[in-house]
Amino acid sequence: MLVEMLAGELPFAPPREEGEGGGAKECDVEAATDAAVLAHPGGVPLRCAPAVPAGAASDLVASLLEPDPAARLGAADPAAVRAASWMAELDWAALEAHSLPPPHVPPPLDADADVALCELTKRCQSGFD
Repeated sequence: MLVEMLAGELPFAPPREEGEGGGAKECDVEAATDAAVLAHPGGVPLRCAPAVPAGAASDLVASLLEPDPAARLGAADPAAVRAASWMAELDWAALEAHSLPPPHVPPPLDADADVALCELTKRCQSGFD
């Protein structure tokens, strides 16, 4: 999930091809994703590397995606994940208490814009059902 949040895409899912009319069957996508996970040599997946910031974030991703489960960050001590440099400034107690302020709060929409957005979303999603 961390890679997806940093890179904006799933690290191991096969790329969607244009003109597939909805894409491949779900079981084919899952099989391709599983194969990519098992074949991953470790580190930040190449397709996501340009979007994952270098330094502490990249180091954390690489250590979490270590192919050897025994060598993976957090395998011996889950507290090691919290102690990673990219997570060092996170207030874990506030996170657990659900009292961290959100990093970004979008401005509220007015009622007319809300309704228009909902209608547009419904129309767009109806093509995917």
